[in-house]
Amino acid sequence: MDSKPVTMRLDFLDALRGVAALMVAYLHYSRHFLKEGITVAGWEYSVFNFFNNYIDLGKVGVLIFFAISGMVIPYSLSKGGEHSIKRFIVSRFARLYPIYWVSIPAGIFAYWFLADKEITTQIILVNLTMLQQFFLVENIMGLYWTLQIELIFYGLCVVLFYFKWLSSPKKLFLIALVFIALGLAASYVRYSMQLKIPVALFLALVFMFFGTIWREYILNKDKQCQRYAFVIFAILLFVMPVISLLAYNQDFGFGETWYRYTLSYYTAMFLLIVFTLFIRLRGAVFCWLGRISYSVYLFHGVVFVVFMEFIGTSFVISSQLPLHLYILAAMLLTLTLSNFTYQYVEKPMIDVGRNFIRQVYSKELPKEMSL
Repeated sequence: MDSKPVTMRLDFLDALRGVAALMVAYLHYSRHFLKEGITVAGWEYSVFNFFNNYIDLGKVGVLIFFAISGMVIPYSLSKGGEHSIKRFIVSRFARLYPIYWVSIPAGIFAYWFLADKEITTQIILVNLTMLQQFFLVENIMGLYWTLQIELIFYGLCVVLFYFKWLSSPKKLFLIALVFIALGLAASYVRYSMQLKIPVALFLALVFMFFGTIWREYILNKDKQCQRYAFVIFAILLFVMPVISLLAYNQDFGFGETWYRYTLSYYTAMFLLIVFTLFIRLRGAVFCWLGRISYSVYLFHGVVFVVFMEFIGTSFVISSQLPLHLYILAAMLLTLTLSNFTYQYVEKPMIDVGRNFIRQVYSKELPKEMSL
């Protein structure tokens, strides 16, 4: 039996999530320069071109996010003790919503006011629920789409927990296979009817349930889970080119190409296995980065838009400085802001949720749920 505390055993997952947040930020920053038509030459062009047109580094980061959610969320629900579902809902609400609400006015300023776009009261009010895509209402910030997938996963976990399926690797394996099949079916419908079916939703859920199974292997050396995880991995290797050709070989306005999607999913799978099985990121800096990763994800775009508005595209062009210097500056500003929002919004509200649970349900919340 591993005697290490749960938080010590899982700190590398938090660290990996922090790195994934920076991947997403880098992709968005580099894509901005390409879209603005700023001349990019030499090694910077090669890097930007590779991580935008061949491997989507943002998608890789998001897929790693999803897999880590799969490793953490089901466990935190199943180990919640009495009133597990109620405790889970309170803890997730305290973790996700307060800082999300803070990001909404920031997003309105950066993506609507500065862009001279009109926003309606309806859009704002529906976005407050985090359920806007279910009501076909526009996201205030495009990156919110991943949060709705997280909520779907949370709902599935609650249902599976209620029916006592969440602790069964075999059932989770079969569910992952079902979502692979749904992804294939959705990609065929998207191809044949030219409808923008959300194929990525099914693939995201595959990654999440893969993460749940993978956790039991990497932490507890469960051989059955090892077999299940590698079967899922092998199937994805074969079906991703098919899904990508069907679903993403025609552009619906996002510069979609089948090979970029395939390579991005392959890269996410590879990095996930390497950095959970062979190379585990640890240390104070990585742990700190993991703690503030949600704020980094929410605010990196806002910081960059405001930063570029302040210095101006013309200055960037005339200065002829390496564009990576601007990316570095924006990331440092993002980390500074995210540390502030974590200390003064995220952490206090997480503590409020934990205190509420202690007072109402008289038991300490498992520490892992803070992930």
